[in-house]
Amino acid sequence: MHGTPYFLPQLYDPEAIRARAIANAQARMQQTIDSYKAPQGFTQTPRFDLNTGVTAGLGALSLASQGIGMANETLGLRDAPAQQYTPGVRPMYGLGQSYNEASAAKPQGATGGEILSGVGQGASIGTSILPGIGTAVGSVLGGLTSLIGGGIRKRRQQRERSQALRRLGAQQADYNQASSTYAQRQNMLEDYYDSL
Repeated sequence: MHGTPYFLPQLYDPEAIRARAIANAQARMQQTIDSYKAPQGFTQTPRFDLNTGVTAGLGALSLASQGIGMANETLGLRDAPAQQYTPGVRPMYGLGQSYNEASAAKPQGATGGEILSGVGQGASIGTSILPGIGTAVGSVLGGLTSLIGGGIRKRRQQRERSQALRRLGAQQADYNQASSTYAQRQNMLEDYYDSL
């Protein structure tokens, strides 16, 4: 074996073999570490600056105002006109249209479009603060804002509808009483004229 021209004693030296193994392991370890490094120009910890804070703050205000706006929407039910009388003091019925509007009104919670809009706005705000986790948290908060605003709106509209129907019921009772009084007066007048 020593007589061949290709014999390299460092290939069989235990110290040299160990040194090469360590060098190879260190090189592979460095390659592995380098593969987990972020690309150049990418900061692993995002910086929170004034611009980001202002953008996030304005976005949060926009999202909150959207939720508040949803919560304050009404059905727009009109009050029935006040009791009116003909020149002959006969009560006129004018509650029909108002009653039909109130009974047909449908309180509305958050629609799918409003929820998706809230999710999108929240995700945008979260991304501006902390990409990734902020996006997820922001989208959840945006969706919840829309759901809560829609729930408040629905309860408010249900209350508005109930109150309108109660007022119309009271006005109907007033109309019935006025009609009954008018009919009694007319009967008394007819009896009086018949007695003459």
